[in-house]
Amino acid sequence: MSKQFVLGTLGMVVAFSVGVLDGQCQNVSADSVVKPASLIGDDNREKVDSMSDVGKSIGHIRKASGKVGTGFVVGNNTVVTNEHVANEFKDDFENTAKKFEFRPSRSGKSIPYVFKVTKVDYSPTADIAILAVGPEVKTGVSLSEVAPALSFKQFDAYDDHLTVTGYPGDKNGVLWTHSLPTLLTNFDDMESPFLVYNNDTVGGNSGSPILNDQNEVVGVHSHGTSTSKKRMTNMGQRLNTENYQFIKSVVDREDDLLTK
Repeated sequence: MSKQFVLGTLGMVVAFSVGVLDGQCQNVSADSVVKPASLIGDDNREKVDSMSDVGKSIGHIRKASGKVGTGFVVGNNTVVTNEHVANEFKDDFENTAKKFEFRPSRSGKSIPYVFKVTKVDYSPTADIAILAVGPEVKTGVSLSEVAPALSFKQFDAYDDHLTVTGYPGDKNGVLWTHSLPTLLTNFDDMESPFLVYNNDTVGGNSGSPILNDQNEVVGVHSHGTSTSKKRMTNMGQRLNTENYQFIKSVVDREDDLLTK
């Protein structure tokens, strides 16, 4: 059964939100300090066509608070994002649902589709939430008609190149991406809860899919960190066995409900 987000996974001390445009969940250890998701060195991000095969499956999130994030489609009516992007539903679901919007294929001022959230499932241990959405607010079409689901799988040793694609808050609702070889992630412990990488992100990228070179989702971007030695990295929730099974179980349940 899915539960609300629990802090303190595997020795990490605490997680909370900072930032102007998007709460960035920060994991704070003895030698690290809170930082928003980071541009590391030069800005190497590239613009993405939001109507491309992958772009259509990724959406801009406007929270009820006015802050922003990213989500991506994994089922007929289900969207994955971070727990800290969706946590405002915990306090007042009804009023939050009126203003919280998932906007796939957004490109700047062009917002072709808007979907409202009908249900939220939170991972019991990770910074992951799954949103179930209703029909598009103007046309009544289903999410699956306009935004195909991305394939997702457990991260494995062959996933040696990662791409983070989403809606950074400094790009005014335009989809951007950055790809790099997987150099920092722990390959020895595939059940580690995190992926670590130097792909450029900023506030707003929270909830972006982390894709392998087959455009399969292997993680969910969540935050950035900076150590006392001023080494900056970005991090995401790895699709280890637990996180993969959580997402799969919710998607299967929601897809079954739609067919009944």
